Amino acid sequence: MRPLFNKSLEDLAEIVTRNLFNLAELDLVRSELIHRHTDGARRLLSGVEQRIATIKTAERKGYSDNSKDPGVNQPSVSDQVRDWTNEAVAKLRAKLIDLSRRSPLISFKHASRSASQLRVVDERPDLLWQALDKGPMGFEPLPGEDQTPKDEQTPQFRIAYERVRLIDEAFQTATEGLGDNEADARAWQEAERALRARVRQELGLPAIAYGKGLDVTAIARAHGFDPSFELKFSDDEGVAEHH
Repeated sequence: MRPLFNKSLEDLAEIVTRNLFNLAELDLVRSELIHRHTDGARRLLSGVEQRIATIKTAERKGYSDNSKDPGVNQPSVSDQVRDWTNEAVAKLRAKLIDLSRRSPLISFKHASRSASQLRVVDERPDLLWQALDKGPMGFEPLPGEDQTPKDEQTPQFRIAYERVRLIDEAFQTATEGLGDNEADARAWQEAERALRARVRQELGLPAIAYGKGLDVTAIARAHGFDPSFELKFSDDEGVAEHH
C-alpha cells in the first residue's frame, strides 16, 4: 500500500520540509521514494534517509531532536539535507512569482459583465487611495434621463435650443395638438429629445441614446464625467470638484 502514490515529487519535498523532526512522516515519504527511480527522487531519498539517520542517532544518544525546545541539544542537519531544503524553498518562492500568462496580475482581462470586478472612471488614484484609507466610500448613480446634462446648461446650448425650437418643422409637427394626457406627455418627451439631439449634433456634442439603448458613456460625458478607464494623477491637470 502506497498512501503517497498520487503525490508529486514537489509535494513530497514539501512534506519533508514541514516534518524535518517527524520520524513517522519522514519514513512514510521514504517508503514512497523507494518506488521512484528519477534522479530527483533519488536525491530526495538520500536526503530523507540521512535525516532519518540523524534523528535515530539523536535518540540513541539520549537527547531529543526537537526544534521547539531551545534548551535541548540538537544535532546539526547534514549539509546535503540543508542544501536540499534551500533548493526546495527556492522553488516554492519561484512559484509565488508567476511571470507566465496564467498570472492574473499580468494577463488580466476586464469583463464588462463580471460581478467580481469594480472599474473606476474619472478619478484620481492618489485622492481615491487617501479617501479609502480614511474610511468607507459610497456610490451615486449617474443622473437620470430626465435630468438636463451639464453640457446642455450652457448659454450656447440654450440659445441654440430656443432658436431651433421656434423654426424646427419636425418638432412643430410632432407637438401640434398635444394635450396633457399620459400618451401626449410621452409623445412630447420623444419630440423634445429628438429636438435636443438635433441641437447637440449642430453644436458638435456627443449623441445620447435613451430608452432600451441607453448610452451611459455618452450620458456620463454629457454630465461632465470622463468615462475613460485610463486614470490620471492629480498633477496631470486640474482636479475637478467631484474628484
